[in-house]
Amino acid sequence: MAKVLAAKPLVESMLEESKSRAGELVARGVRPTLAIVRAGERPDDLSYERGAKKRCESAGVDVRSIVLPADCSQARLLEAIGQVNADEDIHGCLLLRPLPVPLDEEAACRALDPAKDVDGITPGSLYGILAGTGDGFPPCTARACLETLDYYGVGLEGRRVA
Repeated sequence: MAKVLAAKPLVESMLEESKSRAGELVARGVRPTLAIVRAGERPDDLSYERGAKKRCESAGVDVRSIVLPADCSQARLLEAIGQVNADEDIHGCLLLRPLPVPLDEEAACRALDPAKDVDGITPGSLYGILAGTGDGFPPCTARACLETLDYYGVGLEGRRVA
């Protein structure tokens, strides 16, 4: 018999945990902040950004949107990423992709500090994830799938998954 793995209870549980962790940081004088870097005005990017902002606000995390024109230069994009890397008040960064053509997405991903990469797009994050070092964050969608399975006690050992 099929079992529905509803996201709502998991999301509520994760939100409470995030609120608690953000509150602990604020009590220590740290205001958790996520930068969202977006080039252009694609409807799907705008929708994803709105959702991310809403979830962050609910969890007590500040969001700084860094919006570049779709026709920005590669140098301008890398400059924005460099500013995120250098800003100690920004703790994580979400680079919305795919980037507009002709921007070099691979170069942009390499430029982001792995310590601020919250979506597993940098080589350093990917290495940490695959090597099991504890460094880096896995891609959001993959992590959400695994969190859902864990929440409902669905084991993957011995199963075929793709």
